[in-house]
Amino acid sequence: MGEILEVMRHAIGASLLAACALLAACGSQEDTQGKATYVKQALSAMTGGKEKPATGPQNLTRAKLARVTSPLLVVEVEGTSAWALMVPFQTNGGVVTWSSTDDRTVALRDGVLLATRGLGPDLMSAEVPSAARIASASGNYLRVHYQIDGLDQTVKREYRCTLATDGPKTITIVERNYPTRHVLEHCEGATGQFTNEYWVDDAGTIRQSRQTFDQGLGKLKISRVID
Repeated sequence: MGEILEVMRHAIGASLLAACALLAACGSQEDTQGKATYVKQALSAMTGGKEKPATGPQNLTRAKLARVTSPLLVVEVEGTSAWALMVPFQTNGGVVTWSSTDDRTVALRDGVLLATRGLGPDLMSAEVPSAARIASASGNYLRVHYQIDGLDQTVKREYRCTLATDGPKTITIVERNYPTRHVLEHCEGATGQFTNEYWVDDAGTIRQSRQTFDQGLGKLKISRVID
């Protein structure tokens, strides 16, 4: 696991120019290999063949993002220095797959995490509540995760979950404030328990979240920077 995270520290923290290049690529490159080639070429042209050193997401500003017109996420692996800028790569039945420049991905349905790839012990798929149900901040239900174990086998894990509101909360995402409601999703199962957090605005959009993708590795903090 330490080796995986070390690779992510060096590979995921792509420069902002890389993200801008990827935004241009997403509409025309249909396959992963083509996208990776496009981004590599764009980076080389823009930076003289040298990638800029990775910096933390706290160094992003709206001025740096002024040229970006497509949706953009910041995805952080909590407890590590690993993070990524991600843009939409594929859409299928309401599920949007977001990709970093090194092809690590998260699949979201209206901001709710369904799957990850390239993050180590990946979440292969999940049965999760809708964003509308999360926004209601009430009820209980069964959540199901299908994950890869240490033997590369898919394991099914079930959790009983409840939703509750923690009241209004104004959050800041890259220099912009958003009034939201803080919603907590507490889940318990045979393999353990966890609490996911969602910050939902008045339109029902999940502006920011902390969602568990692997109980051993932790949570992903997902921030919606540009709609």
